[in-house]
Amino acid sequence: MTSNATVSVVIPCFNSAATIERTLRSVEHQSTKPNAVLVVDDASTDNTVSTIEQYAQTSSLDIRVIKQSVNGGPSVARNAAWNVATSEFLAFLDADDQWHPQKLELQLNAMLANPTYVMSFHDHRFGSSEQFEILPFAPKIGRAHV
Repeated sequence: MTSNATVSVVIPCFNSAATIERTLRSVEHQSTKPNAVLVVDDASTDNTVSTIEQYAQTSSLDIRVIKQSVNGGPSVARNAAWNVATSEFLAFLDADDQWHPQKLELQLNAMLANPTYVMSFHDHRFGSSEQFEILPFAPKIGRAHV
């Protein structure tokens, strides 16, 4: 990608110590790196925050933890990150999910190629492996009616 467009990844999490490292690893392995990863801890009672902080110490990513004092649910957590994000684009990822390594590259290029669009999403495949196949890229982009 030759663009200077920026993207922040927003990850809301609550008691996600068992899955958050795998999720962050999938962001770290992106072919197009985000300029920031905003992880919003939604008042977890397990060691989610320490797991994130430990991962961040050796990561090449700019990982920022936003700590909520009261559990408000994933929408409130996403909005907390939205309010501090400074990137041109936001990409939402759940704390128990992982991305194909080209997810940001393909989706960002599709958004840049269609500057009138304000949102995009992609098909998905479910699996428990961190091994991914090469995806055929066939964008299905439609104009939103507002």
